[in-house]
Amino acid sequence: MSRIDRNPDPASELESEIAVVALGSPHGLDRIGWLIADELQRQQPSGVVIQRLHSPWEVVDYCSSLQCLMVIDACLSGAPPGTATWISRDSLTASLIPRSSHGIDLKSVLDLADTLGWTPRRLAILGIEITPAIDETPLDPRVIEAIPECIERIQRQFADWNKVCKLEER
Repeated sequence: MSRIDRNPDPASELESEIAVVALGSPHGLDRIGWLIADELQRQQPSGVVIQRLHSPWEVVDYCSSLQCLMVIDACLSGAPPGTATWISRDSLTASLIPRSSHGIDLKSVLDLADTLGWTPRRLAILGIEITPAIDETPLDPRVIEAIPECIERIQRQFADWNKVCKLEER
């Protein structure tokens, strides 16, 4: 697995207006976001920053200076393992005790970015269904098999964003 370095001060040094941030860890069920980021990085999409993050807290760093932000993360919605779903911001839920293993949920981080006036103009959240199991369980083969479909969906989103940005420049 290739390593994608995390910029210590991403908001001040981004050369792109599009970023993909994959939440997760290097092991366990939560690594699917990172596996997708690794595959996307191998394809070297032009004008896109790709980062692997450990915590939703780190997402706020990318909100302050971007036009378009895509977040990729594992999810447990009850769908079959490997199901990739665009999740609307409105459907994210916060809880008093975060259900995320990261210490805070994504909705709370995005709400903080809003409060700071750092909301990206465009936000896409891609959830990939994993199996509800202990963290050391191997990824379900259906989850791994979903990676190419996720990459295609991400690339279509980039194309849509690029079309909209060109129209707005007129």
